[in-house]
Amino acid sequence: MRFARSRPPPANFCWCISTRASTSSCPQVDGCLRQLDIPVVIYGTPYRGKVDNLDFRAPSNEWFVHDLAHCRAVLCTAGNQLTGEAIHLGKPSSRCPKTLSSSALTRT
Repeated sequence: MRFARSRPPPANFCWCISTRASTSSCPQVDGCLRQLDIPVVIYGTPYRGKVDNLDFRAPSNEWFVHDLAHCRAVLCTAGNQLTGEAIHLGKPSSRCPKTLSSSALTRT
């Protein structure tokens, strides 16, 4: 497993992976993430760079694993692989269906 040696203490940011389905079906996701009082590292969008507390990152195996290992919490669509990795790393996570509603996201 690629996370076997990646158990550092958590940093103060939320790790998020977004899919085209989740972002296009819920434009409020961006607004909800901006309301968090911690930085949010986001993978899976066409955007790059920092805007407010959001840090949009390009696909990268090395940084993807690094950020997942170091994050405080995980927000993602409900997939088996990432769920297992978050559990292995002891990360609290909120998994949303691929079609998000703003009320579902704000309850997490």
